[in-house]
Amino acid sequence: MLGAFKLLAKLRFLRGTALDIFGRTEERRTERQLVADYEKTLDELLAKLSPDNHALAVQIASIPEDIRGSVT
Repeated sequence: MLGAFKLLAKLRFLRGTALDIFGRTEERRTERQLVADYEKTLDELLAKLSPDNHALAVQIASIPEDIRGSVT
């Protein structure tokens, strides 16, 4: 199994290309869409940013930190 992981690590440069066999899964497509939605939300927040909504904008912008999890 370690050999397979080493091979996958060497093929890392293929990520995001047409040759990325794992990039076509529903999960990966959903992940990419979530990132695009998040970036769109940030653009909308920045366009309307004011001192009144700054704290909320910071909370929304930091959501991915919670999603990735933390190392304990």
